Amino acid sequence: MEFMNEDPSVSETIDISNSADWIKFNNKEVVLSDDPFSIEGEELKKVNGLSPTFRRKISREFQKRFIGQEGTGTQQNLLQQAVTGYAMFDLVQPVYNLEYLSKIYEISPYNYSAINAKVANIVGLGYSFVETKKANDALDNITDKKQLERARRKLNKLRQDLDSWLEETNEEETFTETLVKAYTDLEATGNGYIEIGRTVSGNIGYVGHIPSKTMRVRRLRDGFIQLLYGKAVYFRNFADQETPNPISGAEDRPNEVIHLKKYTPMNNYYGIPDIIAAQTAMAGNEFSGKYNLDYFENKAVPRYIITVKGAKLSPESAQSFHQNLNVNY
Repeated sequence: MEFMNEDPSVSETIDISNSADWIKFNNKEVVLSDDPFSIEGEELKKVNGLSPTFRRKISREFQKRFIGQEGTGTQQNLLQQAVTGYAMFDLVQPVYNLEYLSKIYEISPYNYSAINAKVANIVGLGYSFVETKKANDALDNITDKKQLERARRKLNKLRQDLDSWLEETNEEETFTETLVKAYTDLEATGNGYIEIGRTVSGNIGYVGHIPSKTMRVRRLRDGFIQLLYGKAVYFRNFADQETPNPISGAEDRPNEVIHLKKYTPMNNYYGIPDIIAAQTAMAGNEFSGKYNLDYFENKAVPRYIITVKGAKLSPESAQSFHQNLNVNY
């Protein structure tokens, strides 16, 4: 835009840019925000579910000091900043913020529709038990018709028993509903978790879903930690019934977890969802939506940044210019 000063020989150039275009997507900020495992200091001591031994370990870490001769030492708060939930629980931090990925599932209509379509057509249709190749070979080797019929009836009875058993492993939801939740997490965050609880005799007695945004993988791959509502819970790997609970004591009998993840060669601990490959387009859709909403809430009057280069305007001229543009002076 060209603005003519009081001096006709001087031409003043005014650059006008839309402020909504000045948006920077900083991935590091997204990773660090809203992460319940990034707690430090006194907040870490308030976590429930920890044994007295583990709490003493936390206190010892906080009491460590960098001391020199004759009582001298650093006054920097180095250890307090280093001791976070990830360090104390010996966890690996995900590359992408799982809380943010969970929110994207709800706020992005395209992502929401794509994930729901996948879930409905993969696990939403239910499940069935089929014979293995070994069982089919055994059936093919039966020549007597009566024996073959008895064998097939026995297989059908086993299917019915398995269906009944699976439905009894969770009173709140069916096995299909559990799979739907776990697979929704898998598509939304790249990770899905199925909890397995065992009876005193060691048989599986519970099958349920754990929200992926609340789970983290231990660095030694000896289990998982969930942090939810201020309480930490340890889970073993599936089929591991020997690893002691590192945070609440060896007398505890932790449940087990089946970890589903969408593989990525960039990380061996966590998976990533498909939406990561389209994060630039996703950010553009999100910011354009915010801009359009702000545009109409502003009564269709967009916001601008006015940059005046080398102009020497009188206060009266500047105020008149702003008033004509309907911008607050």
